[in-house]
Amino acid sequence: MKVEVGPHHIFSLSQKARNNLIFLDEQTIVFPSGNNCALYNIHQGWTKFIPGLMLYTQEQQGIKALAISPDRRYLAVSERGVQATVSIYDLQTEQCTISQVLMLNGYGILEFVCMAFSADSKYLLCQSGGPNWNLFYWDWEKDEVIAVVNTTKVGIVTQVSFNPVDHTQICVSGKYVFKIFQLVNDCLKKIRTLNIDIKSHGNIKYHAWLPGDSIVLSTEKGKLLLLKDGELHNLRSSSERQMEKSDPSSTAAPPHITAIRAFSKGFACGSTLGEVCLYEKTEYNGYMKAAEIRIPQDACSNEPQEVIEMYLSPSEETLAISTRQGQIYHVNLASVEISQSKQANYLFHLLHLGSITGLSVCSSKTLFATCSKDNSVCIWNYKTNSLELHKEFPEKPNCISLHPNGLSIVVGFSTKVCLMNLLVDEFHTVQEFDMHDCSECVFNHDGNMFAAVTNNLISVINIRTGKVVKLNGQISKVQSVKWCKNDHHLVSCGMDGSINEWNAVTGVCKSKNKTSCSYTDVVISDSSESIISVGGFIIREVASRDMAYTAIAMTHSGQAVFVGTAAGTVRVMQYPLQEERSWTEHQAHSGPITKMFVTPDDQYLVTASGDGSLLMWSIADQNGCKLSMVKETCFIEEVLCSKAFLEKKDQSILEVQSQMELQKEELECKLNQTQVDYEKVQESFLQQIEALKDQIQMLHNEKEEQKVSQEKALAEMRENHAIELKHQSNSFENDMFKVFSVQAEMRQDYEQSLRNQEDNHFHTTMDMKRAYEQLLQQQQDKVHFYEEKLKELQENVDSKFKDSLLQNSQKLQAEKETNKTLQDEKQHMEKQIWRLKGEIQDQCLEISQLKATVEEINVKNKETIEDLQQKMKKQEEELCRERKKVINLKTLVRRMKADINDCSSFVNQPHHLRKNFIRLHKSYIEEADVRLRVMAGVVQQQTRQRAQLQGTVASLAQNQAVEPKTQQADCCKSLKQQTEVLQEVKNSKEMQNSTAELDEICLRYKQELQAEREICSQLKYEMNLLEKQMVQFWKIKGEIQDQNLEINMIKEKVQSLYDQHKNAKKFQKVNKEQTKTVQEQETHLQDIVEMHEKGKKQNKAALTSIKNQLNELIEEKKLFLKKLEAEVKINNKNQQTINELKEKLKVKEKELCTERQRVRNGSLLLDKIKADIQTCSDFLGQPGMLKANFTKLYRNYIKDAERRVVPIEDKNLLDRTRVSRTTKINARVSAARAPPKTERCPVTLPQLPSTRSRRPDKDFLKTIDTFTRKL
Repeated sequence: MKVEVGPHHIFSLSQKARNNLIFLDEQTIVFPSGNNCALYNIHQGWTKFIPGLMLYTQEQQGIKALAISPDRRYLAVSERGVQATVSIYDLQTEQCTISQVLMLNGYGILEFVCMAFSADSKYLLCQSGGPNWNLFYWDWEKDEVIAVVNTTKVGIVTQVSFNPVDHTQICVSGKYVFKIFQLVNDCLKKIRTLNIDIKSHGNIKYHAWLPGDSIVLSTEKGKLLLLKDGELHNLRSSSERQMEKSDPSSTAAPPHITAIRAFSKGFACGSTLGEVCLYEKTEYNGYMKAAEIRIPQDACSNEPQEVIEMYLSPSEETLAISTRQGQIYHVNLASVEISQSKQANYLFHLLHLGSITGLSVCSSKTLFATCSKDNSVCIWNYKTNSLELHKEFPEKPNCISLHPNGLSIVVGFSTKVCLMNLLVDEFHTVQEFDMHDCSECVFNHDGNMFAAVTNNLISVINIRTGKVVKLNGQISKVQSVKWCKNDHHLVSCGMDGSINEWNAVTGVCKSKNKTSCSYTDVVISDSSESIISVGGFIIREVASRDMAYTAIAMTHSGQAVFVGTAAGTVRVMQYPLQEERSWTEHQAHSGPITKMFVTPDDQYLVTASGDGSLLMWSIADQNGCKLSMVKETCFIEEVLCSKAFLEKKDQSILEVQSQMELQKEELECKLNQTQVDYEKVQESFLQQIEALKDQIQMLHNEKEEQKVSQEKALAEMRENHAIELKHQSNSFENDMFKVFSVQAEMRQDYEQSLRNQEDNHFHTTMDMKRAYEQLLQQQQDKVHFYEEKLKELQENVDSKFKDSLLQNSQKLQAEKETNKTLQDEKQHMEKQIWRLKGEIQDQCLEISQLKATVEEINVKNKETIEDLQQKMKKQEEELCRERKKVINLKTLVRRMKADINDCSSFVNQPHHLRKNFIRLHKSYIEEADVRLRVMAGVVQQQTRQRAQLQGTVASLAQNQAVEPKTQQADCCKSLKQQTEVLQEVKNSKEMQNSTAELDEICLRYKQELQAEREICSQLKYEMNLLEKQMVQFWKIKGEIQDQNLEINMIKEKVQSLYDQHKNAKKFQKVNKEQTKTVQEQETHLQDIVEMHEKGKKQNKAALTSIKNQLNELIEEKKLFLKKLEAEVKINNKNQQTINELKEKLKVKEKELCTERQRVRNGSLLLDKIKADIQTCSDFLGQPGMLKANFTKLYRNYIKDAERRVVPIEDKNLLDRTRVSRTTKINARVSAARAPPKTERCPVTLPQLPSTRSRRPDKDFLKTIDTFTRKL
């Protein structure tokens, strides 16, 4: 019948996952544990599991983040793996089916660190981890990525969220990052970056959206900031107050806020101080702390627990809190008095924080025990899923075993082993055993003895008699110990692959089975007494191809075997085991399974993991029914308690009874007193009621009287108001009559003053007219006088104008002749420039060809360097392999000598000598032959690889020898004078063979440089001529400018005369004729001046263009020469690098030859020792001959070898020192010097091109520098 398992309950929380605590409804919370998501009902206590989607591998994996939609229907789970996945589950279905699986191809993302749903649950934000930190905006129903943006390059993102009222606006916060993005046209654009003083505030890590588009922010330094309308407001937090109280010289990390959660009235924030503060909105749009909730301190460190997540129930009546220590708390916010400080309680029970190291079950009770690296031991009830006992110890417990009756427990520590009784409310230590580093302990079936493991020693201790039996003989560390059903034998498995069966009474090893597998756990079948062990990738003969086994358990009925793996999965195998690979695998934990067991009634399987999670599985057959037991299990309910506990309990009962009697008497007195007080109060209230009735009647009468008096007063006020209004209207009419009369008098006075002002104005105007006519007569007389004087000046100007016109005509004629001369010289110079330009272009073409050749040589040099570096790397790898062989041979020889030395102590005892020599022969002759046959294939493969490498090196040598010849032939055909020169300089073989050719090349190159110098000197001479002509040209230009100034002055004078003649009436005709003559002359002069200016501009432009062309050609030649110089330097540097690499390769070859010689020497010594041992084995039946031959063997390889080994090692050390010194000396010599030959060198290096002498290159560079300076 097939056996199946299913998850039943889990005792852990994944504290590293983001948003690891969520309220599904008022009764159900969701949290990640192992590789599952658990749905736990707070009131009913049942658990429902959502298994992870990620396939198990040996790599790091697990749930990284959770997110729930605002309508609480969909749950998004992010899992880490080879490729990050996001699974979205529909929580309203019974099985929580998967609605969508989101994956990204091509991005190389391993995990999503945080997620968030939009308000309408349609969109999902997924923030990937480093180093890319990409934010994905997902339409998850369509599996479509709408937008992607990089949120940060240097920071760490801790939270992303949607704006609750606008799904296009999102917020991102974390270390060194706080950004707000807007979705515009399927693109996320940053709309706001908050500039915060990090020194004073710290990094913004968490945030929450509040009503009105405001955001509350928390910083690393414990500050709360409110971002509203683009402005920051500081909110004083408890962490900030704690920082002010703390010692500034303290090295501890400052307290800060680690979680923020918004709700309808405000927001809640949790800190590293182990407290949660509730802030509510005030009337003035601010927030004030309304309550404070404290988390209990950590029992291990006595320090506050850091809050990492908070979540409110849908009605906001319950607040659930998770801490960094992996605990879950809750507090009822709707409880009566939520005061300024309220203590939070555990949601269900305490949980383990560290890896679980020990697990044990009781056969008489429904209890099992666990111990963890968090220094705690817990006793659990697997029927009620509750925690019975818990205790923290000062040191870490390594193992644990529960007594079959459930009343005692054995705990192994690093310094001792403690036997404790389980009392009602505590652990009571009964006895301590002095055993160090106990890694495994286990009670036998009747509980009289327990076995404790210390490294490779097993101690069996009888707790009734105190007798200790030590089981020696296990070579390596013992991994697991199990008792047989009869308690007379126990079975152990070790890391060396041995499985031993021991007699627990005598301490004798009954049987031994050794394999090559390192076992980690063993189990004994109750039904068939067969032994099953697991370890590595093998469970007995059933192999696992993908992951290692770490733990094993078996049902007591013998129907199935459960195996835990390193990836955290549980495999169910039907028993007896099948040859084919047939099992069912279930997802369980995110870390390796360390321990597992089956309860005595075969109802539950319990697995513990390295991630601190503890998972219970229900066991059933394929029809869902319980397994049939061989023997029905009856559980007991008795518990232990001390006498002091009972006395204390009786005393407390008596105290409580006496207190009850006192409280009853006090209650009766209080009831009587309350009755009396009630009657008194009732009587006083009746009297007050009668008095109040009389008072009401009096007030009613007073009200009627006041009403009548008020009506009379109102009538009188109306009559008085009418009389006063009539009187005021009469007085207003009298005042208006007086105002009209005064206005008429003022109008008459104003008209009279206007008439007087008009008379005065007429007389003043007539006086001013007479004075102006007198002044006009005087001005006309002056004009007549100036006209006569102007006529005289006109005659003088005409005579001077004719003289200057004659002089200008003569100067213009001379200038025309000068211009003609300049034009002829210009044409001659242009012809010379074109000729020089052609020559320079030819030289530039040759230089560019030289440059291309140099670049080709540099490329080949680089390829040669890379080949040499690869060869260098291969030589180093082979050298490491040879050195490892030397070390292995030395180790083997040392072990053989040690064993021979041990055997030498039995020379006088033939029987023991023969026994030990047989063991020596078996270890180093028979088993060594098997290993040598296995290694033969490896040695042959290395030999083939070595031969292939030598062939490759030889082919490279041939290619390097052929390439320079082909390159030289091609260059000689394609290049001319300067190309041949550079090829001869760069060709390493010609430079190595002959120095005379170098001198000839340098002489030829100097001659060409001398020719270029002559060309440059001729260009300089022509440039000097041009400069002289330019000086003359500028002189002529200056004279023309002076003439232009004189002409301008004449033009001004003519213009002034023209104006004067134009204004004078008497000389109109004369002025017209003179003006016409002057204009004609002026036009003629202007034409002449413009003609000369055009000629000057043309000459100037031609000279400028000529000068620019010459400068460009010279600069181009300078640039080509500089590039050529740089290429030559690079080539020299490459040649030097090639020589250095060749020297290093030769050194490595020497070292490799040395190591190979050492390997051969070691192999010869080893073969010789084996041959001598084989010779001695022929005399096993002859004790005398065996003793003589063994004595000879001992003398040859132990006594005499100690005197011979030291000189050999010293000689090898001197050889290596001499080789290293030779290498350093050869590295300093010139690259042209031939390196010394080495002996026994298996690889022939190719002769690569190198520069033998540096002198030609230096002369070449010096010549180029001189030529450049002259240019």
